[in-house]
Amino acid sequence: MLTVLLQDLGGGRFTNQGPREFMVTKTSAERIGHLVRNIDHLSSDADHRGLVRFQHSSDTRYISVIEKLEDMVARAPQAFQSRARSGYFGGEVQTSK
Repeated sequence: MLTVLLQDLGGGRFTNQGPREFMVTKTSAERIGHLVRNIDHLSSDADHRGLVRFQHSSDTRYISVIEKLEDMVARAPQAFQSRARSGYFGGEVQTSK
């Protein structure tokens, strides 16, 4: 996917009409998200800037992102405890009481 680069117009002004640059392959982005963070990817036909822009709160991409974030928040305490017990944060491995 090509991403439009910002151009510095000077005086603290920028435009998103710069050249398009190759940032990351779809395969690479999916692999990192799945292997490193064990996160299912949410595919989106958007460049880096478009990934965080939504038309409105009923945009299907927005709803998908919100649902994924809510799921991650709900699972966060268990994930944190599991990582702490495994020694993920450094130090000794904690055992369950």
